[in-house]
Amino acid sequence: MEQHSTRWRLGGLAAAVLSVLVSGGALAQEGLRTWDSSHGLEQQSVEALAQTPDGYLWLGTSAGLFRFDGNEFIPFLSRNHSGLRSDRIHSLEVDGDRLWIATHAGVSWMEDSELRASDGPELGSRGSAAVPGGGVWVAHKNGPLFATGALDAAEALEGELQQFSGHPLFTRDGSAWLVDVGPGRVLRRSPDGAIAAVEVEGSRYLDLLLELPDGSVLAAGAKEMYRVGPAGAERLDLEVVDARAAVGRPDGSILLASGEGLLVLEPDLSLRGLLRPELRDAVRSLLVDREDNLWVGTAEHGLVRVSPIDAGSLPLPPAERDRSVAAVFADSDGGLWVSAPCAGAVRLLDGREERRIREELENSCVWAFAEHPEGTLWIGTWGGGLARYDLAEGSITGVWGEAQGLDPAVLAIEANPAGGLWLGTEGGLYRLQDEQPRAVLVDGLGQVHNLKHGPDGRLWIAASSGVFLLGPDGAEQVSEVGARDVHLLDEGFLMATYGRGLLQQGEGEPTQLGRELGFEDDFLGRFFESPDGMLWISGNAGLVRVDPAALEAALRDNARVPGLLRLTAADGLPNTECNGGAGSTGFVDAGGVLHVPTMNGVGLVDTGRLAASEPGVPLPRIEWVRTPRRPFEPPPAVLELDADERELEVGFTGLLLSAPEQIRFRYRLGDSLWKHAGGRRTLLLSHLEPGEYPFEVEARLAGADWSEPARVLLRVRPFWYETRWFRWGAILLGLLAVLGLVRYYRRREAVVQALVDERTKELAEANALLAERANRDALTGVASRRLFDDRLEVYWRQARRSRSPLSLLMVDVDRFKALNDRYGHPAGDAFLKQLAGRMEAVCHRGLDLVARYGGEEFAVLLPDTSPDGAERLARQLWSVIRSTPLEVKEGGEVEVTVSVGVATRLPHERQDPQDLVAAADQALYRAKGAGRDRVVSD
Repeated sequence: MEQHSTRWRLGGLAAAVLSVLVSGGALAQEGLRTWDSSHGLEQQSVEALAQTPDGYLWLGTSAGLFRFDGNEFIPFLSRNHSGLRSDRIHSLEVDGDRLWIATHAGVSWMEDSELRASDGPELGSRGSAAVPGGGVWVAHKNGPLFATGALDAAEALEGELQQFSGHPLFTRDGSAWLVDVGPGRVLRRSPDGAIAAVEVEGSRYLDLLLELPDGSVLAAGAKEMYRVGPAGAERLDLEVVDARAAVGRPDGSILLASGEGLLVLEPDLSLRGLLRPELRDAVRSLLVDREDNLWVGTAEHGLVRVSPIDAGSLPLPPAERDRSVAAVFADSDGGLWVSAPCAGAVRLLDGREERRIREELENSCVWAFAEHPEGTLWIGTWGGGLARYDLAEGSITGVWGEAQGLDPAVLAIEANPAGGLWLGTEGGLYRLQDEQPRAVLVDGLGQVHNLKHGPDGRLWIAASSGVFLLGPDGAEQVSEVGARDVHLLDEGFLMATYGRGLLQQGEGEPTQLGRELGFEDDFLGRFFESPDGMLWISGNAGLVRVDPAALEAALRDNARVPGLLRLTAADGLPNTECNGGAGSTGFVDAGGVLHVPTMNGVGLVDTGRLAASEPGVPLPRIEWVRTPRRPFEPPPAVLELDADERELEVGFTGLLLSAPEQIRFRYRLGDSLWKHAGGRRTLLLSHLEPGEYPFEVEARLAGADWSEPARVLLRVRPFWYETRWFRWGAILLGLLAVLGLVRYYRRREAVVQALVDERTKELAEANALLAERANRDALTGVASRRLFDDRLEVYWRQARRSRSPLSLLMVDVDRFKALNDRYGHPAGDAFLKQLAGRMEAVCHRGLDLVARYGGEEFAVLLPDTSPDGAERLARQLWSVIRSTPLEVKEGGEVEVTVSVGVATRLPHERQDPQDLVAAADQALYRAKGAGRDRVVSD
């Protein structure tokens, strides 16, 4: 059985994980994943584990055999499979392509997806082992030995046995070992055929476990352990209760499954620690799969996986437990500050709550921390401004808010090398110098999400309206895309955006690094750099690690980025969705541990313990095909379908036990284009065409290459009316009928066609004239009020579907009546025509709509336009009209001003498009009331 292997195949990753488990570090406490009856495992006592060459994990339980692909448990029970001798399974062994099942009633095996029963004895099975070179030995309680390989050795040893117990064992030198419980001894048959017995006094229910590095064998009784060699048995000074299975580790230690849980046996055969005390009295079996996951079968907790990923969560006080975390920060005195939204902040010291501040703050919504200088903690809040906190005194020593001239929503804090602080707020950038906050004028900045200094000392500002660079000569906007964070590259920089994913900004327009490069998350928060030089990106879909050098090479070659690693809740994070977008949303400490706030606590990743390896490639398999009349489980390579079997349900999977929830699929029929199925593992195919063509499925992890396809060749028989002879006959009859009709209709066609052409031309001209009159304002030539109302409804529905903003400008000519009275109505009409022409020149995007709303009032619809973009356009329009006088025949030039109301909405189902009109109209009313000649936003 594979869990009795003489070495543990986990590499450095899993070894690091388990070393943390042993030491009781915080990272390990969440690093396990468990499957039990709530996940479809019908029986939670997992007695045996094995992995077959096709990648499936097999579980032997007290209630049947189960196949597991990382996503779903498929039961194999004796009532449905006559080849399974009993549902009570003791052990599993893999011998080539065969899976051997030792049950309470005898031995069964699975080959080519079919269960078969052996002719062996019907006695209670105890243990099994695969024979080197092929075959299996299965031991029975108080009974003979079932053997299919090395039969001469089996017969020779069986002749010496009085009462067998435990598992057979094959060692590296080719020896076969068995335990003879009756007289209390261990039998060994050496490769030359000699049989030797080693007496073990005082043993009870002795079982062989594995071969030790020196060639001796570790054996365990109910409460004792022995090292057995050709020279005799040495009792070890250890008390181990009911040892059941063991696997070796690269450092020479051994993981031992016992009644006390998972024990660590050091190379000197001393016990060092207890892994996972909650598994006490529960561990039944161990297995290391081909992806280096450690699987633990338990008696109470079902199936447990220890992933070779060192991620976990920070233990938090009860008030913050199971809550979303907004910010996490480490101070210079060893304290760790954590804030939940609008619940103040707590300081942890050595893992315990040391102090809490909430009532002392003007506002308890803490979003940012900074320490400058040492011992002085700065706390940014959303609504209460900036607070200064003395770490030594444990008190607030200063507050800056609206009364001091500071925007009260402080989202990011950065120490200024020249002294003081830079503060990023909801309304822009501020500098705190000599305890006086001053706004720093950066045109169009908007809400500031993050601040950081570049290598040249200039300040990078990630804001809602773009990325800005502030230096001694002023501010420069280097990207017009709103960003949450920036990371500098040798050429250009990266932007983490909320809605557009990862962007690279070089010269010109930014480039989205999308799914073809491996980046599937469109909602990103922050960049982090670990001591090993790796770049980490947080987002709604977890954490992504990438090598910056590999990323830049992939960008140059327009190729997939190698070595991407994605961490989610399945890898130990408290929640997959990581919070980001403000100044203190995570950090990497001096030890390389990444702290990141999530929707359910603080996630921890020991970045130094993760190797830079390529992710595995999932192996796709088509598990079953079902028609309304019959199932095929598994389907044959060539599937013959009758003419009435045109609807298929197909089930498939991707075998990658480390990350089953991250597997994505695509499929196709014949030579058609690939269709993406996402994470779905079943499909319904209907209206199949007759003929022969393959159905193919491919799988991959996010950003990785697609696997080789799994395929089934479909042969669909035709109905009688789909046969070739029927089709040719129908074509011939149809041609004869058509020829007769053509002769008749050709004579009528000329007369009818002439009449149709004449009427069609007349109708087209009339329709064009009506459409033009209905959609265009007769005076100004811009869109009419009717067209505006129609477009408003359409744009509103489109914005609601795409979740994009819709903006509206209401423009009114100031004191238009006075202009009419002075120059006359013809001059007023000329004013409106010129004004409409200038508005259309400014609003030049293809979907922008300028319409005459009524009288001297105009409306401008701006789809997919943010509030900042709408206001910029409104000010440009106001400026153009104000700076360019209108021409009058009698009076030369006349200066005309306008008042503009601006409103933006992100439509949802409970809103009406008239809400947008009312908001823009109200803003226009305020502009008029404030003295006209201005732009006012809602």
